[in-house]
Amino acid sequence: MQLWNEYGITSYNLGYHGCGIVKTYYLLQIALKYHKPKIAVFDIFTIDITSKTPEAELSHELGLFHETFDPFPLSKIKINAINDIFSDTRNRMELYCPFYLYHNRWTEITPLEFAKDFGRKYIVYFKPFETKGMELRIGIKGNQSFNIPDKNSYIGQESVGMQYSKKIIEYCKAKGIIPVFMFIPYSAQESLFEWRNAFKKF
Repeated sequence: MQLWNEYGITSYNLGYHGCGIVKTYYLLQIALKYHKPKIAVFDIFTIDITSKTPEAELSHELGLFHETFDPFPLSKIKINAINDIFSDTRNRMELYCPFYLYHNRWTEITPLEFAKDFGRKYIVYFKPFETKGMELRIGIKGNQSFNIPDKNSYIGQESVGMQYSKKIIEYCKAKGIIPVFMFIPYSAQESLFEWRNAFKKF
């Protein structure tokens, strides 16, 4: 509202938790089915990723994909995203038709999930929420010391994140949209800042 009140600029935040550059590329395409902005802003937080779906984080990535794309109906864009990011047929079917996944959820519910302190005993940084279905993060993580490398220090290779940022730039240009990339400062490993520098050089 500040952008509107002070500058008369309309905007919408379509950012999702853990969306990342790869999923953002497809989310952008879906968003343009409903509205075409003059400028689109992207966070390069995951610019360093070297795999679309790291095997060790597969279950986590499935959950994040559900969170981002389940609200949208099945479409050619959504199918392309699923096929591009996930190779396993079972995972793909779960994302094509998520209803069956949730339809059987009632058989797994236990009395613990109705308890008032659900989540508190098992997830330290989360507080139980009356409506369930979500977790309210209440913990505060202390800042860690970190070194910001020289701006001329960068990773000399192209990551999957950079490949998809190129796709985003090309797609935006084709649609007459100005892409803007940002990096929000936070305590991170030195290598991530070097990836940021590599992206700036690119």
